[in-house]
Amino acid sequence: LNFILRRKHHEPLSYIIKRKEFWSLGFNVNHNVLIPRPETEIIVEQVIRRFKDKGSLNILDIGTGSGCILLSILKELRNSYGTGIDKESKLLL
Repeated sequence: LNFILRRKHHEPLSYIIKRKEFWSLGFNVNHNVLIPRPETEIIVEQVIRRFKDKGSLNILDIGTGSGCILLSILKELRNSYGTGIDKESKLLL
């Protein structure tokens, strides 16, 4: 019943179920982070395309939130390392 009421009030499904798929990975989300959008995958695609032949990278993701961008890039650029930071710990999922 709570689920139905929340949807009736146009709350995004991802916030209700606390999960969102992005780049074939499942991410935890809540009201403190933005829901990953399909358009954001363009960023991941561009980074991978540009750096796939560059060897090992050290990536810093400032304002990482759910970490979906950083983790998706690291999934594809296997020899790279990443650090995600955010200003509030409640934003880190």
